[in-house]
Amino acid sequence: MPPDRHRRLFSVNTNMITNPVSSIAEQLEDVLAYVESEKEKAPDILAVDKRLSAKNLRNYMKFRELDIAEFQAGLGSLGLSRFARAEGHILHSIYQVRSILRKLNNEELITEFKEQHPDPDEALQLLTHNTYRLLGPRMPERRMMIMATLPSESAEDAGIIEKLVAGGMNCARINCAHDNPETWLKMIDHVRTAAAHHDRTVKIAMDLGGPKLRTTGVSGTLLDKKGNKCLLLFPEDKLLLTANLPANEEGDKAVSMSLPSILQDIKPGERIFFDDGKIECVVREKQSDQVELCVIRCKPQGSRLRIDKGINFPDSELSISGLTEQDKIDLRFIVKHADIVNFSFVNTIEDLKELFHQMPVNQTKLPGVILKIETKRAYNNLSSLLLESMRYPNPAGVMIARGDLAVEAGWENIGYIQREILRICTAAHTPIVWATQVLENLAKKGTPSRSEVTDIVQSMKADCVMLNKGPFVNDALVFLNNFLIRGEEFQQKNKSMLPSLRELI
Repeated sequence: MPPDRHRRLFSVNTNMITNPVSSIAEQLEDVLAYVESEKEKAPDILAVDKRLSAKNLRNYMKFRELDIAEFQAGLGSLGLSRFARAEGHILHSIYQVRSILRKLNNEELITEFKEQHPDPDEALQLLTHNTYRLLGPRMPERRMMIMATLPSESAEDAGIIEKLVAGGMNCARINCAHDNPETWLKMIDHVRTAAAHHDRTVKIAMDLGGPKLRTTGVSGTLLDKKGNKCLLLFPEDKLLLTANLPANEEGDKAVSMSLPSILQDIKPGERIFFDDGKIECVVREKQSDQVELCVIRCKPQGSRLRIDKGINFPDSELSISGLTEQDKIDLRFIVKHADIVNFSFVNTIEDLKELFHQMPVNQTKLPGVILKIETKRAYNNLSSLLLESMRYPNPAGVMIARGDLAVEAGWENIGYIQREILRICTAAHTPIVWATQVLENLAKKGTPSRSEVTDIVQSMKADCVMLNKGPFVNDALVFLNNFLIRGEEFQQKNKSMLPSLRELI
């Protein structure tokens, strides 16, 4: 059975109409045979619980090579599991459905399985254990954890952190791209003090900055309203992306960038995005020290491009490591003072190996590692990254970093991609952090939007939700805490629940 995920491998046939149970049972045997054809076994180096998770992840990824949409419809018509929520225990669920079908067909039951596989209870226990190791104990009143980003001013104002801890923050996030070790240490001390005051565990997570692909200069003499130099771009404009700006300020529109060495990795036809995807370009020509771009999407009235704006290369294979020299310096501080490393722009298992190689091997406390999935490469390599993380004793998790990921994958794809990340991580019994722009309006302006409240409902399929900083972040935290407590009546991980229907009061 070929692993062609682009065509239907199972479909309704005449036999299904005349004898649906027998037809579906035959197709299920085909599914089972295909999944069990996965020959690669979890390495013996893994602990027993991680070995179970590794096997389940591999079996789930094999299962997802099949397109069984119509077969699922047949299962649903018989009132059987369609395996849509069986990520954490895929083979067990297939076996269970097979037993039911054999019983309906008056066939002998098969009770002996080839290997041990997690059942739903064991899958939940594994995920709960891994979440506890990474993020600490849950609150009595809710399953989900809350991670909140600390603003710089919290280093000098302990009251900010006191309110966040009192409001239900389980994990404090510090971004190493901002401030300095002296400031970080003050923040950490305030968190530890507030946590002790409330007799709670509050973890410290610190983001490595990662390689910063940003604009460093723009040509011309145009200034924006704040007096900052900018470049005004229109659709069909030619734009030079270069290591150094041309001396002639009145020449071609040009922008310089950090890490100009990656210009050699860019090829004609590839897309490049600026400023969180607001400006889209395509590479027309390439020279040794610059590439010529054509603007294909921006505001019709023109978009302003400024210094220190992000650049994304979703189609390019960039020869940069996930760890910069500054990251290696910051990592020494994180391992000594924090509980979790948020690994920005991880793409390959080589990046992950380098991270663990940089960590001291004689640490009595193993820092957790959260993989920030921010690129197409990271998404495509997710199962390999998860399997590699299982080789190490450190607790591990995944963050769906939707800002850069949305630009990299395309706005039209981010919705289903974040669902797939949830499924793959659930198959690996790995906790997930739902991040980027959660309650952004409420945290920054004091009032939530309808769409971001709906976004929280989706976040409840994860294990932790992250808030970014803003002047009203404490209000956002209280709102989120209350919403999650109430919402868990309706949603438990990937399962919709049905509490009694009641009117609004």
